[in-house]
Amino acid sequence: MRYVIYHNPACGTSRNALAILREAGIEPEIVLYLQTPLDVAQLRALGENLAIARKRRRESVKSWAQRIGVSEPTLARMEKGDPSVSMGVYATALWLMGRSPALPECAAPEHDRGALEDAVRAARARSVRRRPSLYGAAPKPPADEGGTP
Repeated sequence: MRYVIYHNPACGTSRNALAILREAGIEPEIVLYLQTPLDVAQLRALGENLAIARKRRRESVKSWAQRIGVSEPTLARMEKGDPSVSMGVYATALWLMGRSPALPECAAPEHDRGALEDAVRAARARSVRRRPSLYGAAPKPPADEGGTP
């Protein structure tokens, strides 16, 4: 099985998660997401949608930040779709909106195209094997030892 961790070496939680995986004998593929951010346009759209949701609820920046458990500058960065804001902050904001049940669907195995493609490749590689003949191997022709007359 292939494991991938989106890692920020400056984040203690991320370092701890990586250490737990390694202690379990798992060496994951590490993606330094601050250097290779996810699709910025999608994060920006998510942040904008979260800002709209807060405003529709007539929540102030101060109270919404307190409810999420972050500072006001972090909330402002989240509402701009900043990839350096932890996924937990985005998830907590979705929970406050009552949208957290949709989170598991984001990573549902049936939508994991990369893993599905890997599984198809592995299945194709397995199906290429030749089955042994029921009659044994065909006899090899004798080697020519002295040249042809």
